[in-house]
Amino acid sequence: MTTGRRSSARRADRAGSSPGYRVGRQRSDPRFLALVALAWLAVGVVSFVALHASWRLVPGVFALGVGLLYLRGAAGAYLRRPERPGEP
Repeated sequence: MTTGRRSSARRADRAGSSPGYRVGRQRSDPRFLALVALAWLAVGVVSFVALHASWRLVPGVFALGVGLLYLRGAAGAYLRRPERPGEP
């Protein structure tokens, strides 16, 4: 009977031998994050303009907040890129 320990050790050996194998989360593309941020910011502006009464405040503030979070993520992803232009 095979134990889970042996099979996981075999998988680790196979994964380590492959040169293109990468463990963990992949980096997000800053352009994609910026695009998503602009979409959320546009939704926030449209909700402030199109909705009536006090209902425009709740979704508008929420959408603008989510857009700013994505914009912050895009800026961080851009600054953490390994191939930044202008650096040696």
